[in-house]
Amino acid sequence: MTKYPRVLVISAAAINDKSGTGVTLGNLFRGWPHENLAQVYFSPDPPDSTICPNSWRLDHNNIPMDRLLRRFVEGSLRLLRPDNPTQHMKAPPGVGSRRTRRARLSAWMDLAAIRVPAGLWSWAKNFRPEIIVSSLGSIRQIKLTSDMAEKLGVPVVPFFHDDWPSTMYQGDPVLRVPHSVLCAELARCLRLAPVGLANSDAMAQEFTGRFNLRFHAFMNAVEVGEYSPCAGLDDEVKFTYVGGLHLDRWRALDDLALAIGAACDMGLNARLVVYSPEADIPLIPNRMLESHRVTIGGSVSGGAVSAVLRDASVLVHVESFDGAIRDYTRLSFSTKLPLYMSLGRPVLAYGPPDGASVRYVGDNGLGVVVTERKHESLLAAVIRLCSDTGLREQLGLAGWRIARERYAADRMRDRFQRLLYSAVEQEQGDSARLGQPLKI
Repeated sequence: MTKYPRVLVISAAAINDKSGTGVTLGNLFRGWPHENLAQVYFSPDPPDSTICPNSWRLDHNNIPMDRLLRRFVEGSLRLLRPDNPTQHMKAPPGVGSRRTRRARLSAWMDLAAIRVPAGLWSWAKNFRPEIIVSSLGSIRQIKLTSDMAEKLGVPVVPFFHDDWPSTMYQGDPVLRVPHSVLCAELARCLRLAPVGLANSDAMAQEFTGRFNLRFHAFMNAVEVGEYSPCAGLDDEVKFTYVGGLHLDRWRALDDLALAIGAACDMGLNARLVVYSPEADIPLIPNRMLESHRVTIGGSVSGGAVSAVLRDASVLVHVESFDGAIRDYTRLSFSTKLPLYMSLGRPVLAYGPPDGASVRYVGDNGLGVVVTERKHESLLAAVIRLCSDTGLREQLGLAGWRIARERYAADRMRDRFQRLLYSAVEQEQGDSARLGQPLKI
């Protein structure tokens, strides 16, 4: 008989199809008994009730000092005047040296304590969790996770999606205090963990050594159907991107648009199609908006993503070459890649050579990779993919086979369930610790 532990999820993102974290959690927990799953979240987007109907949302009203200080700063010091529209998207909050005033303020506000309502404690105790799964990612979320785990007497399983521990609030003397508190709270939380989760093999391997805790890799779980090659491969070649434009991804897509335009000037027939949340559309440069070789498709609901991707000839993955963002995403495995592969479409990966996602595409032969920011290199990749129908089919088939073997939802969910059940059975930390000092 399958044993499902009672899991409380704590995450900024709700379990839904609105973010990479939400999608990954949702696909792993899909089919989990409703009575054994609950979530505390911060996002304004509600959870998918078909996966997790039992949830509690915290917001700024639960952080009184945060609310008061923001009003004071906004009203009196006026430190939150709008920045350049792309500047605040240059790096994730608290990451890198080129921080905006808004990002610095957010870092200090992260120190503000959460006032946990009495009702939340009663709700959590009545749920009787056996384990907490948390994406952490901020001081307040880490502290909330540790506090709830200690009061409820249950272990924590941290789930990392990016390398924020080594980049967040780093390299800025103004943020020395937030960085110190972040490290202290993370160390406290990890002492409650019998095991950890990471969203790539590279991250799991590095974090196992860094944190002296056994980490296991769990990527996005996908439904893998029968292989079907792309129809109309001899017509216009569609390079399709679906996802956010933050973390400088708009800049990489702009490079690709220029390369596709140049390829078309040489007589090839290609198009870049971009689907992205409406809030990210202002990041798109005018020359992309004005190009007759670029189509901006707007946002796509979770249920329609597969149909949009299946209509593509080539699926696009991009990462930033910016140093701060590069460090932040270096170990991350894109939520989209398993879905790309499951549909049997080749991938064009454009980003730094040390990125886990870009390396994966190249190492596994499921796409064409460009690891330098040179127009000539990107143009050559576009020409190659446009000109060789057989290559596109070969790469797409290779990706589909890997998705069937490694990311099929039934296998991933079964492994996930067994790992969490095993973590509940362990005495906190005894069997997973490797015997070395904790390093953060």
